[in-house]
Amino acid sequence: MATPSQSARRILGADHPLARVETALAGTRNQAVVCAVLIAGSPVMLVAGRDVWFATVASAVLVALGVGASALALRAARRARVHDLILACAAPDIDAVRDEVRRLRSEHHRLLLASAIERALADGEHWHEFMPAARPPHGVRHLPAHASAVREIARGLRESNASARAIVMVERLATGGYGSALYEADQVWLGRELRRIRYELAAGSLSAPRLRDAA
Repeated sequence: MATPSQSARRILGADHPLARVETALAGTRNQAVVCAVLIAGSPVMLVAGRDVWFATVASAVLVALGVGASALALRAARRARVHDLILACAAPDIDAVRDEVRRLRSEHHRLLLASAIERALADGEHWHEFMPAARPPHGVRHLPAHASAVREIARGLRESNASARAIVMVERLATGGYGSALYEADQVWLGRELRRIRYELAAGSLSAPRLRDAA
């Protein structure tokens, strides 16, 4: 059976960003296994003395922490690369894509995104009612001008047939809390992005049926 990194390399080529991330992830998994073996077998080191045992365990734990941090960063990078492929309507039928489409189209994730954009709209509509020190970023005041689009997108996200591509577009718009594009973007750009998302929710894309089937 081909590993995820082998599948990505075979289909996308070894130099593709997703293939490189998958290869790096495979390396971190191997490092994690080595650390686990060292920690599990560390009692044997007591034969060589407590100092040797302590040095071995401490080193393995430090390396394991670094491997864990690297794995988290690499998983985030893999998600971003998969999103790039989905947005380009060029997502191949591999495990990394199927898993991410499943996550994107889960009811829990769609409802979270719908709530996030509705909350941003409410912040924009009631911006002047906040105490000055507690006000959201100034840019969110642009959002009420697109209230109908935001509410339509929220309704679309709550529908089970929302395409993975539309969900990625919303996620990129809403990710980051007060630092997201919903709170920081200028009105013209924001209006254009919201129109694109509405269109995608309504019409989907050429690759949407295949991506939906992956879920």
